Amino acid sequence: MELKEILAQKDIAKKSFVADMEKRAPLVGIDLSEVADDEMELWHEVAQGVSALGVPVVAFIAKGKTAPWKLPLLTPQERDGMSTYMPVDIIVLPSPSKRSQAFQNATVPVCERADDTHDFDPIKEAGNGFFYQNKNKWEIFAAIVRALETFRFPYDWKNVQKEGYRKVSLL
Repeated sequence: MELKEILAQKDIAKKSFVADMEKRAPLVGIDLSEVADDEMELWHEVAQGVSALGVPVVAFIAKGKTAPWKLPLLTPQERDGMSTYMPVDIIVLPSPSKRSQAFQNATVPVCERADDTHDFDPIKEAGNGFFYQNKNKWEIFAAIVRALETFRFPYDWKNVQKEGYRKVSLL
């Protein structure tokens, strides 16, 4: 499937998920489906920080598991025939293992740095996501803020989406 088609599906999925949201507002997801209970507080603080910026946040959580705070929740599976990360623009991944799923949906990942990740560089207009070195709330939040700032520039944002999508389409 072409990136243009994926982006059109993403717009439809986002509208069906958050009906009153304006098109240029980002939707951030945090995938908690594989997070251990002792790490939930870290991700809660990250979600609070993003919410404090006025950005809508949803959590992806494993079936049968509950988050210790109130956020709209999705189970990481197909929802009404759409791929898991399709409605979100930015997905915060506690581990880099699900990057390919994000790339397939033209969803930009924020996760720990891995060998095949390239932090977006606005000068070079290249990179496939926003990455942090250490798993602490400040580095994670800084990566999210960089992603949110880049989202405000459609040309740059599309470049990040293309880089990620190109990565999975070459596999």
